Amino acid sequence: MFRHLARHPQIVAPDTKEIDFFSCPSRFARGLAINHSHFPRRRRAGDDVRTFEASPDYLASEPAAARICDYRPDMRLVALLRDPVERAYSAWRMYRDYHRADPDWFDQWERRCDGDGSIGAFERRPATFGRDFVADLHDELAARRSGATIEMPVIHHGFYRDQLEPYVALFPREQLLVERSEDYLADPVAVLRR
Repeated sequence: MFRHLARHPQIVAPDTKEIDFFSCPSRFARGLAINHSHFPRRRRAGDDVRTFEASPDYLASEPAAARICDYRPDMRLVALLRDPVERAYSAWRMYRDYHRADPDWFDQWERRCDGDGSIGAFERRPATFGRDFVADLHDELAARRSGATIEMPVIHHGFYRDQLEPYVALFPREQLLVERSEDYLADPVAVLRR
């Protein structure tokens, strides 16, 4: 969808995908100028040019919903929801590859986003992470039952109802478009029109 939107003549993409401004405490604390620096400036006062961003972490971050609403309550939001089982397996494969290349990648990624530690500590995955999808799911479920958050969460991002609730509570329904990724892939033009 990012690539399709960026091709529209009246829509200009930001300079990077997944800015994560509203979901990263350290970025958000630095102020709106940091966020705005990623977006094009209008050329003339009359230009009807719009911009957008694609940051999947906004859906999993309850503070992001409130921050976005405070920033721009008329914001139009799109959530593409993938089959949760396929999404979990895809995330696991991606995390497995990152973990094999650098076992500390997740900690470094979190520090990039959460310089002050306000998100909270993650329980470390065992060194065997990435060998067995089902075993890794059981580790995550055990952490969830104990109240912990495990690094490289595979299941967490698939709880769509919980993630959409803050947005539904803050934004009028006509500003929210929730689509299945499978429907988008089958007919992107119809979804883009909506």
